[in-house]
Amino acid sequence: MGALKIFAALAVIAAFLVPCFAFAAAPAADAQAETGVFSLGRCISMALESQPDLKIARSNLNISRNSLTKTISSLFPQAKASASYSVWQDNLSASAADDYSAKISLTQNIWDFGKTIDSLRLDVEDRNSGDLFLQDKIREIILSVTQQYYEYLKTKRLAEMDSESLRQSEEHLSQAKDFYQAGIKSRIDVTKAEVQKANDRLSLISAVNKLKIAKLKLGNAIGMKQADFEVENTVDTTAFDIGLEYCLERAFRSRPDVLEMESSIRSARINLSSSVRRMFLEDGSGIQAKAEYDFHPEGSSWNAGVGISIPLFTGFSNISGLNTARENLSIALERKKSLELSVRLEVEQAYLTMQEKKESIDAAAEGLRNAEENFSLAQGRYLSGIGSMIELADAQTTLTGAKTNHINSLYDYAESVASLRKSAGLLDAFYIP
Repeated sequence: MGALKIFAALAVIAAFLVPCFAFAAAPAADAQAETGVFSLGRCISMALESQPDLKIARSNLNISRNSLTKTISSLFPQAKASASYSVWQDNLSASAADDYSAKISLTQNIWDFGKTIDSLRLDVEDRNSGDLFLQDKIREIILSVTQQYYEYLKTKRLAEMDSESLRQSEEHLSQAKDFYQAGIKSRIDVTKAEVQKANDRLSLISAVNKLKIAKLKLGNAIGMKQADFEVENTVDTTAFDIGLEYCLERAFRSRPDVLEMESSIRSARINLSSSVRRMFLEDGSGIQAKAEYDFHPEGSSWNAGVGISIPLFTGFSNISGLNTARENLSIALERKKSLELSVRLEVEQAYLTMQEKKESIDAAAEGLRNAEENFSLAQGRYLSGIGSMIELADAQTTLTGAKTNHINSLYDYAESVASLRKSAGLLDAFYIP
C-alpha cells in the first residue's frame, strides 16, 4: 500500500537524520588502594585522580559545555517530519477506506534581535566559570594534600622524638637507681626520674595517637579509603625568592576566583544589554524562514515564506527586569572590589607568615644546638656525681622543647610556602613538588 511505503520511507529518514543514542555512563570505579612509599608529587597525583569534589566539578563543567552546545544548535536549521494514517469503515454500505498524509518542514531563525547571541555569550561565560571553578578546586586539593603531607611528617618526627625522650628517661631512671643503691644519690633523684619517665610516656602515647590521626587525614586528602601507605621523609626548605609585588600582580592576574568574578561581571553586562532590548522587543520577536512539503493521496503541495514578529507595545512590563539587571551589575562590580581587597590582604599575610617561618628555622636551629650542649653538660655532671637529677631533667625538657621548635619550624615553613603559592596563584596542577 502507498501509505505503508510512505511510513517506511519516513522511518528510514528519521533513523538516518535524527539518531537517538540512549546511554548512561557507568560510574568510574574507585581508585585501587595502593601501598608503598609515596612522594608528595605522587600523593597530589592520586588526589587529583580520585577526589570526589574534583569529579563533581568536572561533571558540572560538562553540563555547562552541553548547555553551550544546545544553544549553538539553535543557530542551525531545524528539520521536522510528521505522518498520519487512518482507516474507517461505513457499516451501512460495508465499504472501507483509508487516508494518509506526511509532511516535512524546515525552519531557520534568521534574526531574533540578539537573543540567541546573548544566550550564547552567557553560556560561554558559564562554561568559563565552570572551568575556573575546576581550576580553583584543583589548587585547593593540591594545597590540602601538601599541608597534610607535611603535617604527617612533622607529627611522625615529633613521635620519634618523644620515643627517644622516653628511652633517655628510662636510662636516667636506671642510673638514678644505681646511684641510690650505691649511696651516692638520694631517693629524690629516683622519684624525679620516675616522674620524668611517666610524663614522657604520656607524651609518647599522645604523639602516637596524633600520628595515626595525621595519617588518616592525609589518606582522606588523597582520597584513599585505607591508610596502608608511607611517605618519603623529605621537606622542601628552599628559600622562596619571589617578591611580594610579583605575588600580588600574579594573584590579580591568574587566580581562578578573581577571573571568575570578572566573568560574572561580563555576564551581568550581557544580562543588562538583554534587559534593555526586552524593553522594546519581546523574547518571541524576530525574523524566521519556513518551508514545508506535504504528501497526500490527492496530491502534494509545498509552501515557503519569511515571517517577522515585532511587538508594538508591551505596557513597559520589563522595567523591573531592567532595574534588576542594573543592580546585579552594580553588585558584581562591588564584589570585585571586595574580592581585590581580600586577595591583597591574603597574599600579604601569607607572605609575612612565610618570612616569619623562614627566620624561625635559623633561630630554632641555634636553640637546638645550645640545648644539645646544655643537655650534654648536665648529663656529664650527673654521671660524674656533681649534678642532680632535677638539673638533668630540666636539661632534657629544654632539649625536647628545642627539638620540637626545630621540627615545627621546618615543616611550618614548607606549609607556609604552599599557602603563599596558593594565595598568589602560583599553585596549580603544573606545580607538583
